[in-house]
Amino acid sequence: MILDNLPVMRFTNQNGVKIQWTGFPVGYTPPDGSADYIINHLKFTVLVHEYEGSGVQIVGTGEEGLGVISESDKKKASGYEIVGFQVVPCSIKYDPEVMAKHKMYDTLSPINCPTELEKYQVIREQERISFTYDVEFVKSDIRWPSRWDAYLKMEGSRVHWFSILN
Repeated sequence: MILDNLPVMRFTNQNGVKIQWTGFPVGYTPPDGSADYIINHLKFTVLVHEYEGSGVQIVGTGEEGLGVISESDKKKASGYEIVGFQVVPCSIKYDPEVMAKHKMYDTLSPINCPTELEKYQVIREQERISFTYDVEFVKSDIRWPSRWDAYLKMEGSRVHWFSILN
């Protein structure tokens, strides 16, 4: 998944070391191989940096094409830039009867990802599965020019320089 040209990133701690990846799995099989579970809930965190108009070069890409916003508009301009995109994927066993009563775009209560396997959604033939997501916007001190730093510092992964330059 990509948001504003940033691939989604996930984090975990293993043996006291913070590990980060791009992307997320679509399922999970525990080491004992007892069952397969589907990832059916995504908790997104979008990091945003607030900027103010002075000294900011704003480029518009509307239907008219590329164009710089006028000087008078630039002085008034302020807003937010997306500087990070993170995900926590999880598997949640929902009650199909309860979920069937909801309509698309209904707001659900915030969900905590379970840690016990018995609360995960097992993949079974002919079983209905509900897919949900949460989105949280968090202010960040990361500035626009530094938003790729976390991706470039990832160890053990190939940096896709062509994609970054593109």
